[in-house]
Amino acid sequence: MTSELNKRFLAISEEDLVSLDNAKDSTSTKRTVSRSVKLFRDFLGPERAKFEDMPKSALNNNLRLFFASIRTVKGDELKKSSLHNIKYGLSKYLKETCKIDISSDSEFSSTVKTFHAKLKDLQKKGKGSVQHKDQITEHDLQRLNDPGNVAFNIETPCGLQNKVRITKNK
Repeated sequence: MTSELNKRFLAISEEDLVSLDNAKDSTSTKRTVSRSVKLFRDFLGPERAKFEDMPKSALNNNLRLFFASIRTVKGDELKKSSLHNIKYGLSKYLKETCKIDISSDSEFSSTVKTFHAKLKDLQKKGKGSVQHKDQITEHDLQRLNDPGNVAFNIETPCGLQNKVRITKNK
């Protein structure tokens, strides 16, 4: 019986567990979290950049100001999706490092209120919609499907993949 259990359960070290935990997030999620934390630290300035040790009331006030005042590098308003991404990154970081949930913790209700008010303001200013690229024209699609074009040549792996992708989306 013991030998059956040994086959069924692998001995895992603490390093293996840490590695597994770190690998759970995709590269883009890690980048979003890192970018969000950097933006918040930049907002706070060097003297207050260690926000992990802030009391919840001070953190709440700083988050409210941050969400209300953040702009692009050029000084323009952010799009709603960008603001959502920043909030997601900060929220994820604070949950994992400080065990603080800014979305549901009652001490951060004013942050949530300000965040939603900012989203409504962005919507009114036309920053809520996503601008999609124009759909590919039939003429261009015919050119891509041309026998001499390698983009959809089913004799190559990439061409076959492209052909399946474009056919599936029709």
